[in-house]
Amino acid sequence: MPTHSLDLRQRVVAAYQAGNTSIRQVAKRFMVTKRTVHRWVRQYQQTQDLAPKKAGTKRVGILEQHRQEVMAIITEHPDFYLWQYQELLRERLGINVSIVTIHNFLKKQGMTLKKDLLQCKSQRRGGAKGTTSL
Repeated sequence: MPTHSLDLRQRVVAAYQAGNTSIRQVAKRFMVTKRTVHRWVRQYQQTQDLAPKKAGTKRVGILEQHRQEVMAIITEHPDFYLWQYQELLRERLGINVSIVTIHNFLKKQGMTLKKDLLQCKSQRRGGAKGTTSL
């Protein structure tokens, strides 16, 4: 939901502070809720400022908290699949995260887990069950 302009906030508070109207009347006049008028008036009384506050909080991901250890594991095992990193993180650090979380963390770090095409083909040829070489 977009924030209301600073100009509107100032006009609402000024109208209420003029003293001859109620919060309900001010809210109706400016087409905002009573709660909004009350909140803006209280904010102005406490801080002398009507600038909108930042919405929400900055969440720090669980892998970001263990960034150095996670990066060390990835550097140590660059050819692992995401599910293998998931198991290793559970064993070594005791954190249980989804594969999507690991993928998103690596993406934020600018890393991809692309496998070498030749390496993949050679593993498939030599490692496939039920095949015999002549």
